[in-house]
Amino acid sequence: MVRGARASEHQILSDLYGLTSFSAEGATDYWGCQLNGVEDCPSRQFDTYIGSNPNLEAEESESFSISASYEFLDSWMVSINYFNLEFKTRLSTPLRKIS
Repeated sequence: MVRGARASEHQILSDLYGLTSFSAEGATDYWGCQLNGVEDCPSRQFDTYIGSNPNLEAEESESFSISASYEFLDSWMVSINYFNLEFKTRLSTPLRKIS
């Protein structure tokens, strides 16, 4: 039995421990203009705040794996694998709007 702990594969250390950053992207919302009957659709700025979660803890798991392989006839191989992975705590990334 192997015990494991890891951060989310989508996060790097700066995401885990970094300060809040700001991004201002410009875009045109053609769908929104069409829904509201606006013919000359202007470009606008979308403000985004990107920050870390100071309460984030490591993901914990236990795993077990076993495998066997057999080679025959110069270039043939048969392999069988079994693995079991159980998560004790699991990381998730909920989406939320920051005002």
